[in-house]
Amino acid sequence: MATATMTEPYGTGNSPTYGSHSPGSGRERAQHDKKQAKLKAKTLSALQEGEQRDYEDEEAALGGTYRNVPRAAMEGAGTAPEADSVDVREVNMAERDDRFCSNEFISSRYTWYNFLPRNLWEQFHQFSNIYFGLNVVIALIPNISPITPITAIMPLIIVLTIGALKEGYEDWQRHKADRQNNSQEVTVYKDGQWVVVPSRDVKVGDVLRMARDQSHTSLKADVVILASAAEDGQVCIETSQLDGETSVKFRRALDDTQSALQTIENVTAKKGQLRVTVDLPNKEIYKWQGTGQWHYPDGTRSNQFNFDVESTIWRTCSVKNTPWMLGLVVYTGHDTKIGMNMQFKHQRATALNKQLNLAVGAIFAIKNVFLFLFSGLAWSFNSNHKDDWYLQAYLTEFSAGYQFVRNYLTWFVLLSFLIPISLFVTVQLCLKVQTTIMSHDKEMLHWMLGAGEGGEAGWVGCRPKTSDLNVELANVRYIFTDKTGTLTENKMNYVGGAVQAGRYWLGGKLKQAERDPARLCQDFGNGTNLFPGTSGGVEDGVTNLRRYVAAIALCNTVVPTLEDDGTIQYEGTSPDEVALVRAAASAGVKLVSRNTQGITLSVKDENGEEKQATYQVLSVLEFSASRKMMSIVLKTPLNEIILISKGADAHEGPGGGMLRRITNGEHADLEMIPDSFEATPENGDQKAVDKLQEIWEAVREHPWTTPETSLDVETTHKILRDYGRKGWRTLVFGWKQLDPAWYEQWRGKFEELKAATLFIKGEERDHIKAGLEDAGRLALERGLEFGGMVGYEDQLQDEVPETIKFFLDAKCVIWMLTGDKLETAIEIAKSCNLALGTDNIVECYFGKITRQGGGLRNSSLVASPLMSFRSERASFNAPEEKPAAGDASGKKKEETTEARLAQADAMLFEIEAKVAEVGEGLVTVAIDEPTLACMLLNYPNDFNFLAKKLRSVVCARLSPKMKGTIVECCIQENDISDTTVLAIGDGGNDVTMIQKAHVGIGVIGVEGRAAELASDYAIPRFKHLKRLLAVHGRYCKYRTMKCVWYSFYKNIVLSISQMCFAIFTGFSGQTIFDSWLLAIKNTFYDGAPPLFMGCWEKDINEETLEDPVTGPLLYAEQRDKKSYMDLRSLGLWAGGALVNGLLLFWFWYPTMRLDDVSGDEGKTTDIYVHGTILLVGIVMSNVARAILTLRHVTIVQHLAHWFSYVILFLSLIYYSTIELMCMADPCESHFYGIADIIFKSPKLYLWVLMTGVGLPTVIDLCGLFIQKHFFPTLRDAIHGHPSYPKNEDFPMGCCTETPALEAYDPTSMFPQEEVAEADPVDDELDGTYKSLGGTQKAAAVADQAVME
Repeated sequence: MATATMTEPYGTGNSPTYGSHSPGSGRERAQHDKKQAKLKAKTLSALQEGEQRDYEDEEAALGGTYRNVPRAAMEGAGTAPEADSVDVREVNMAERDDRFCSNEFISSRYTWYNFLPRNLWEQFHQFSNIYFGLNVVIALIPNISPITPITAIMPLIIVLTIGALKEGYEDWQRHKADRQNNSQEVTVYKDGQWVVVPSRDVKVGDVLRMARDQSHTSLKADVVILASAAEDGQVCIETSQLDGETSVKFRRALDDTQSALQTIENVTAKKGQLRVTVDLPNKEIYKWQGTGQWHYPDGTRSNQFNFDVESTIWRTCSVKNTPWMLGLVVYTGHDTKIGMNMQFKHQRATALNKQLNLAVGAIFAIKNVFLFLFSGLAWSFNSNHKDDWYLQAYLTEFSAGYQFVRNYLTWFVLLSFLIPISLFVTVQLCLKVQTTIMSHDKEMLHWMLGAGEGGEAGWVGCRPKTSDLNVELANVRYIFTDKTGTLTENKMNYVGGAVQAGRYWLGGKLKQAERDPARLCQDFGNGTNLFPGTSGGVEDGVTNLRRYVAAIALCNTVVPTLEDDGTIQYEGTSPDEVALVRAAASAGVKLVSRNTQGITLSVKDENGEEKQATYQVLSVLEFSASRKMMSIVLKTPLNEIILISKGADAHEGPGGGMLRRITNGEHADLEMIPDSFEATPENGDQKAVDKLQEIWEAVREHPWTTPETSLDVETTHKILRDYGRKGWRTLVFGWKQLDPAWYEQWRGKFEELKAATLFIKGEERDHIKAGLEDAGRLALERGLEFGGMVGYEDQLQDEVPETIKFFLDAKCVIWMLTGDKLETAIEIAKSCNLALGTDNIVECYFGKITRQGGGLRNSSLVASPLMSFRSERASFNAPEEKPAAGDASGKKKEETTEARLAQADAMLFEIEAKVAEVGEGLVTVAIDEPTLACMLLNYPNDFNFLAKKLRSVVCARLSPKMKGTIVECCIQENDISDTTVLAIGDGGNDVTMIQKAHVGIGVIGVEGRAAELASDYAIPRFKHLKRLLAVHGRYCKYRTMKCVWYSFYKNIVLSISQMCFAIFTGFSGQTIFDSWLLAIKNTFYDGAPPLFMGCWEKDINEETLEDPVTGPLLYAEQRDKKSYMDLRSLGLWAGGALVNGLLLFWFWYPTMRLDDVSGDEGKTTDIYVHGTILLVGIVMSNVARAILTLRHVTIVQHLAHWFSYVILFLSLIYYSTIELMCMADPCESHFYGIADIIFKSPKLYLWVLMTGVGLPTVIDLCGLFIQKHFFPTLRDAIHGHPSYPKNEDFPMGCCTETPALEAYDPTSMFPQEEVAEADPVDDELDGTYKSLGGTQKAAAVADQAVME
């Protein structure tokens, strides 16, 4: 029986400043220093952790929180740590345990019994509901409310009901999805046979079976792989629903269980004998471990074996290309990884919410002014009329204080209509409709393979994930964009390569050797291999070429799959690797099979016959973001052991890159060997550090073998720069032959090192463990022979240059953040309009020659700028450089830091000089991570000040976490509280950046959904960002704010009339309007116009907004001038309401004073007759105002306004003729028969004509005339209005076919000059692949033909 012990519940420096813009002294300086310290800490954290694999990004796509959870240290690794430091769960195979969490997965928020209280609790967290709830409480106080309490309660009930229905419907959809999800069929072992059960009935301890015909379904529990149909236990899985990545990943069963559980009879015979010990449920998706042990019937036990994350498959993952697999269920339901990571996404504060709160606060403050004023005037009136007989009893019984409080509360209820009770519900409905319009926009559709529903090809459109940020789309000023997959297609293609043959270089595209196929496969099928060791001269180009192609085909994680038609499909975790393997196959070296034990290659000889050879896989040193390389150790058909490595040419992390590992002698590589490591005993890492030290001691003792072919460093760097300038991404290959004895020695010590890292404790456990293991791998990855370089490219998406130019013309600041080389990033920037030309680009990186004070200064002595930013603990990541002889390391670091600061200071001056030379908005800064980090840490004010004057910023060699840190730093450092920062990306490495920004945009791609899952809006292509922001963003802002201001307008008009009537009632709080009419006015009489206005209104047509000339100017104007969202707009609408309310009341006042409404049989009328007619006029005027302000009239808008008219008169007739309704409350019996009186009065129809047509027409048309002639806007210029200032460089009437549009210079905002000049480096590279000597030119030319 399984047992578990649980401790947590289930499922649930001072730096120089060169500019004059530094902060002042005193309190301002203290606040600045505190802010800078916080900024520096975040930047340092990103630098220290940015080179690790960014699991946080992928996990954050699920809304989870990245944290370390203690893991069990298992007995098989050595002596276990203290028992109280770990907690574990034990699971017995095929023995179900009901004590663990049920596998019924529930994502809904409510149940039938808690829906009402919980939903009410959540709704009353909104200020408006609290306000109107308080209003209801006051209305229920006897003798306080001037209206019937039920009429104050009913609107609140309606609003709460609508909100509850909305939440209830959404939760009902979640319940339906849960029922469907929990009812999916799963095959489990039960009583000696495979039984199909609903997924909700799966228990911990069950053995689950997945077959190939079930590959369309995902796993419904977290399992440990026991066995699979593959001989080596390998299983192919897809994790797109877990982390967003659609590429195939590989897991495998351990040999201890693979061979023992191949049939159902094996499972029956060994039922209960396998005991697996695992961690308690936690959120960690990528870090997990457990142990297994066989307990035989005779009481003996097997040796304990260890599981890790490579032996698991988590819930929601799908099994691919595997006939069958068996898994032991260890976590179910909300204990699964996906369940532990399910959290509701944190809602960002939006500008709309801030504006609504500001408006409500302003109205509430003004209301309180009137409350105190009217309460005081009421007290004054009572004091002046204390002798009046009808007031004597009241004034005698109650004190002046009581009278003041009573009048205050009475007016509080009566003026509660100043704030529309339906405002927030109406706005939410409008935002929902707006997102629906976005998702159905045909102009944003794109045909994509693998991105449709269910993974098939189909049309994909915009996918809004939230409606709360719709208005933010119109306020974007800062755009942070990824490069690969966002600006480019993310479809890699091999485009070139280079192989060194002695003193010659072979360069070109990799193609089939048509003239002499035998040269490529020479000796391949005769028992030898593509790595002939010492055979072949060092100057033999064919030998090097053969090794180069074979290295591409061997050093990867691609798995070939043979299709029914005989073709081979390649699948891998990286599109880069798949592209390179396909290139090798096109050159004649084909990868035909792969498993954990061996790799088989095939080459056709001159007769067309395929010759195959198998390489045994001894070790795979996985790719890590810190080393930026991967390696594989193989045994060739000649029983030689070789190491093949590939990776980035250079970086600032451990190992220094491939060119650092490829050396010309012993000294350069030995600089990477540390003398010692400082262990921390309390973290338990002493044993692991000792093992690492043993490895490096063995490295020193191992005889060094200098590669026979020296690396031509100068030419290598020229070729890499050339590839970068062409926009290509690059990899460098290297290899060496290993001494078998030395390899076995390293392998044994490395396994001991990994076992020792299991005992490390503390918060930095995983960080230290990764650093120690990488250092152990680097001990083997040294002294490599140069193998060659590959270049592969990713083409730009369509309309990317036009889209970027659009936003640059709209005065947006664009930062391109990428992990690629600086040269590659610059080339892409120039091709997509981010940079105007070479003369307008300032490159910033340590080691360049910069200008300062008119001279040149070479700071190439700065060799490793990133290392000084690392914390002491980060020193475990990589061996540090040995200090020079006789020089103290502290002094050397200090000198390096000073030189680096001087270099950064010089580069800032260079940027400032370039801006002064060519103008603001024209300069592009290209900078790498170490230089950017130095500037943000030491010169944040100066750099951000200059960044505002730039055209764009290109940041290269960035880690995923550093991307997020840059976004966060720019948000904090710049005064952008009223503008929006947008981040857009397509992959898991962009998740942090997307979530740090105000608005996150995910680009939908076939390589993964991590960015889409973490985003607020997802679009198919980068070009759709223009339509999303310029069209939908503007429309959403215009519609929503017009809905908001009109809602305030119509209620202010009503309240002004009530205030005017108070003059004649001694400010007692007597209402002129019927209580029920007041209750239904906002909801039915004039509630439809703002709702439909907020859904379908437009101010300018779409073509004008997307036009490359007018669109950027319109977007910049409404953002910079805060159109529609400022207090000025509120003041104009409130002022109009004030004028309209005063005119309506005082126009009707003479009739009211004379009682000039002919009553039935000559009887006089009361205030409710006059109040009803006045209310009719207010509603007619409000609806007419809505009609007159429309700029985009549709049939839907017409229906909304006519609905208001019809419902007004029908409700008056119904209300006044139903006697029971009027008599339900004796206080309300006054309305019976009023409709008969007012409809017989001719003045009603004159009043309707005046208020519905005459008055609003005169007022609004006069206001419109004044605005257009004396205060014209850019929108008026678009419509061709002649009053727009002539000195503005803008085409008048550009929305029509006029010559002005053609004559307009779109570069007026940012003057652009394309500078065409010859790049001196291009001339230098013309001879890169030419002979460097003369002895073997003929051989080099012959070898060149093999590749071109």
